Amino acid sequence: MARCRLILVSLAAVALVAAGGYTALWLYAAHAVEGGLAQWTAAARAAGANVEYGAPKLSGYPLALRLSVGSARVTAPHGLWRWSGDGLAAEVWPWAFRTVRIHPLGRQEASFPFAGGTETVATQDESAEIVARFDPRGRFVEGTFDAARLSLAAVLVMPGGAASPAPAPITAAGLHLEIAVPPPPATPPQGPDLPPSLDLELSAADLDFPAAASSPFGPHVSQLAATLQLMGRIEPGPPRAALAKWRDSGGTLEVRSLALDWGPLGLSGNATAALDAQLQPEGAASTQIRGYRATIQALEARGLIRPEAGSLLATFLTLMAKGQHNGDASTLSVPLSIQHQRLYVGPFGLMNVPAIEWPQ
Repeated sequence: MARCRLILVSLAAVALVAAGGYTALWLYAAHAVEGGLAQWTAAARAAGANVEYGAPKLSGYPLALRLSVGSARVTAPHGLWRWSGDGLAAEVWPWAFRTVRIHPLGRQEASFPFAGGTETVATQDESAEIVARFDPRGRFVEGTFDAARLSLAAVLVMPGGAASPAPAPITAAGLHLEIAVPPPPATPPQGPDLPPSLDLELSAADLDFPAAASSPFGPHVSQLAATLQLMGRIEPGPPRAALAKWRDSGGTLEVRSLALDWGPLGLSGNATAALDAQLQPEGAASTQIRGYRATIQALEARGLIRPEAGSLLATFLTLMAKGQHNGDASTLSVPLSIQHQRLYVGPFGLMNVPAIEWPQ
């Protein structure tokens, strides 16, 4: 009997020690999370961002650590973008507090300069989840964004004018985004080949645009998937100056893979893009195109290309397809390029590309 009592007392003592240790770990993680938020806020403000949020609240003991803030608002340096939301909730496990799961609370808005005005995109989808991972120094390493069903409403406001009528929202049946930031090189890169500063993967299914968007290919995108790498680092600062410096250093955007099914158009391939002397996109792509006849007809119907140009292009592409696929004119391999704000299909100048007005 005494032996059993001793065993029970020992087990109870071990349980108490374990519970005390876990509680200490939870409190340590809570302190680290609060400190990380304060450190990030200070760093963002020092870099010129405006950061505001309600008093942080901690909860979740014992299984997790949950930190929530309300009425959050962040404005990037130089007004490049602005985000505001009813609130955010971040969750970590005490034994792995460098992995943070973030959930939106209520309405979220993002605004950025567009077409001489300000575009605001809003959503109230609380099913979305962001997972961010940090290294021991607190540097962001990689993250993901997932939404099972996302709905976005966009409004454009021109200077001194009223907001445009809000169209139907853009919806997606599934959206997945992965971002990774490779560690900076130990020494400054030499030569023309710059190391990547950002890796990005995007996939979306069943994207539906409002009819008011008036796309020549229709309102439904059944598939969009892309893998990209940003070569060279874009330094903080005014966008035009930062982009010019990135361009002058040899920076490029590498589209490692692309797959698009949008109405009559099926497109896959890879590309390299850069900025020209006027900071406008230029580049070349190697692509597989399906449904090019119906695509040309859709462009003609919207007046984006003239009928005679469309007829000449269709004949040219059909001859290419026959040579490549033994008479199968449904798909073909063809180079695309953008030069001097004009899109080329092989040597054929198809249409002009609108200029991008980068914020100062």
